[in-house]
Amino acid sequence: MEADSLNCCVLGEDITPGQPEFALFIREVVREMTTKAGQKCTAIRRIIVPQAQLHAVSEALIARLQKVTVGDPAQEGVKMGALVSMTSARMYRTR
Repeated sequence: MEADSLNCCVLGEDITPGQPEFALFIREVVREMTTKAGQKCTAIRRIIVPQAQLHAVSEALIARLQKVTVGDPAQEGVKMGALVSMTSARMYRTR
């Protein structure tokens, strides 16, 4: 679903931890948050989760995101830079 670049990802009510679809949901949400530091027009900006799965999703996202190394992407092992590019950094500094 896309609503003016407010893309979302929806977890079905019948999907629970331990199912491959749950793992896929978590993996894709984290990928969208970290690819290009989440700074792309097609990135997922909202996730819709059944109330019954909110805690499990939160815990799974936290666990996965804690493994992401943030820093200088030119360095070995760094998976996400603070900004997507030097151009973005320069634009940020001038605002």
